Amino acid sequence: MVFFYLLGTISTGYIFTQFVFNKKKISFRHTGASAIFEKTNFRTATVVILVDFIKGLCVGFFLIYLSTETSRIFHYCVISMIIGHVFPIQKTNQGGRGVIISAGILYSIITIPMLIGTIFIVMVKLLYKDSSLAVLLSMPLITTAVYFFPLNNHLYNSKELLLFLCLPIVIILSYKRVFHEKVIPKLLTKKQFINRLFYDRD
Repeated sequence: MVFFYLLGTISTGYIFTQFVFNKKKISFRHTGASAIFEKTNFRTATVVILVDFIKGLCVGFFLIYLSTETSRIFHYCVISMIIGHVFPIQKTNQGGRGVIISAGILYSIITIPMLIGTIFIVMVKLLYKDSSLAVLLSMPLITTAVYFFPLNNHLYNSKELLLFLCLPIVIILSYKRVFHEKVIPKLLTKKQFINRLFYDRD
């Protein structure tokens, strides 16, 4: 678990900000792909997205290969990696929200539901120009689809998958969306809480 936490702290976005754009002294609110897109360009953000997605996907397949019916270490390791990505130990790296790396992991075990969710996200993004809202609204859709399509492994049944993997990921992502400025939550009004949860802004 410690190894996968440390693996998660190796942020693609942070590396790019240091070695590619550091000379411009660009200030990032976090090192996720969305913040990098805002401050740099589409090409850089695309590279960050692809690397984070492939990292999550490869770790997912690797852990599936290692895991057995009696040794369900999968969810402990992947949740540790997501926490490392979202809450890295390095003070200089504020961490991303973990959306892309979580998507890569989930694609390794629930490919069809994730594909459905991805199509939904793209459609909502094109219609409303709000990717944060699209990601949040896709979660119930993906959760429902899990019950109708087979998993890519035999480590979990549908209920176990939702309890041990999907629910922790939703909690981590929601926490980071609402309390993205500090790890310790600050006092928010009800309106601010709802707006941050659904629109990622006040």
